[in-house]
Amino acid sequence: MRRTTIFFALLFLLAGLLAVACYEPVDLRSSEDVDIPWVHCILKPGFTQHLSLRYLSRPGEDNYRGINDASVVLSAWSREQYEPVGAFENTGDGEWTLQLESALFDVYSAASSPSYQLQIILPRGDTLTAHTTIARIKKHVSTHFVQCPTEERAFVLHGKEVFRYIPEITYYSLASDYPVWACKEGWSEKAGNWSVFVEDELATNHEELADSFNLTGALFNQSKVKAALSFYPDVAEKPLHYRYIRFPRVSSLDTLAFSGDFTGPHFAGTYSGKLLSYPQNHSLEVMLDTISGQPHDLAECDWLIKERFGRMRFTAVSEEYDRYLLDVMQYEMLHVIGTDIVGVYDNTNIYTNIQGGTGIFGSAVETTQKWSCGVVGYVYEHSPE
Repeated sequence: MRRTTIFFALLFLLAGLLAVACYEPVDLRSSEDVDIPWVHCILKPGFTQHLSLRYLSRPGEDNYRGINDASVVLSAWSREQYEPVGAFENTGDGEWTLQLESALFDVYSAASSPSYQLQIILPRGDTLTAHTTIARIKKHVSTHFVQCPTEERAFVLHGKEVFRYIPEITYYSLASDYPVWACKEGWSEKAGNWSVFVEDELATNHEELADSFNLTGALFNQSKVKAALSFYPDVAEKPLHYRYIRFPRVSSLDTLAFSGDFTGPHFAGTYSGKLLSYPQNHSLEVMLDTISGQPHDLAECDWLIKERFGRMRFTAVSEEYDRYLLDVMQYEMLHVIGTDIVGVYDNTNIYTNIQGGTGIFGSAVETTQKWSCGVVGYVYEHSPE
């Protein structure tokens, strides 16, 4: 069962945290004769909640059958017992949805109940139960733009100067009593389609607050975009983390900065008023050029028109989900990347809090904020494997 559990753990880590990478084939066969019920449900802010429910396959099969006939009930703690909030409805292939009359919670405020219970009764009589608390960010994330000690620069597009600006970099403040996973997201254009990806490495100015479990063994001392290094002297020479930086706890007094050898289009700081008001005008220029038959290189400006700017994403997670993610990331680093990383161990099992089965029931809240390396514009295309 170990490898099948790991397979689905990796699958939903990708879906929940948008990690992008190439994975080696995994043996997906269960080592047990009896199908194991598996559930994945992460409560998030809003009116709609999602759940996946499947059987892990028998030996010799590569079939992970979706469970479409079950009783799936979410309950909230009220006074001295759990009271039903609603029942999930099946949408096919093991996927379930719960549509609530009121939002369960939002990013910055706690839910009406401190604890939630998930109960699943399967057609064959199995009962699965799990409990979780609601993660939250206690204070709105604030983004601070700091001017760099340098001369004005010109933002040039299609060989013409659009406006002038003083380079700025970004700092962030947030507070959470729950673990926070931070990552840098970028944009990549493949075959005319833009998609988001997570940068492979990043560093922070507050390494003393970070978990060291996913250190790569390298330091942040080189960058294709030189400003990403020179404009962040308090991040330079700090240890690089693989994809995420986990903060066990974050205080609003801790002003965080992040940088790395990042790629793709970058945001422009407080002078964003100029940058964000320009795409509409430029879209009109593109339309007029098209009508008049004038050549227009969309490859140079498509990122701007579609507002594809790099950003930081902060995700606060419940204790249960945090333990699950730690196990999944450590397994990935050890078995997929294949590098020697201090503190990484070979898990025999991925953490689960599902009684009567396997999987995870937890909660997460996230927010994204624009990131600036001080340089306005499209730097170069990222080409993930």
